Amino acid sequence: MRKENHVELKVNIEERFTGDFFIAPFILIPFIENAFKHVSKQKDKFNWIKMKLWFNNRQLHFEISNSLSAEHTSSPAIVNYSGIGLKNVKRRLDLIYRGLYKLDIDNRDEQFRVRLDLQLPEQKTAEPEAASLQYSIG
Repeated sequence: MRKENHVELKVNIEERFTGDFFIAPFILIPFIENAFKHVSKQKDKFNWIKMKLWFNNRQLHFEISNSLSAEHTSSPAIVNYSGIGLKNVKRRLDLIYRGLYKLDIDNRDEQFRVRLDLQLPEQKTAEPEAASLQYSIG
């Protein structure tokens, strides 16, 4: 990947989970968009984004982190996690997966990190709702 300045992108997706599961749309995308939007753009330092997705039984684990510039580490939207995208995804998680997720957002040492652990509910044999996406792995 190349932006105005060089950014290293590392993606690790482990495909150990087999079976069908459903995840509501736009749960992970805002975190990925934020990493690209807020990644550091320094010429004299290493700029990076790291993303990892893995499964443990019916639990999805997602982690994404990115380097931050000094101006981003003091930004109120970053420090207070008050960006509209983050608020919206938290609201969606509460509405769709209440009690089935853990979300940690951390900003320190010129790094922004998001970790989401999401328990994937058992699916009924009926057709999935129109608002859901189906993924088959394995």
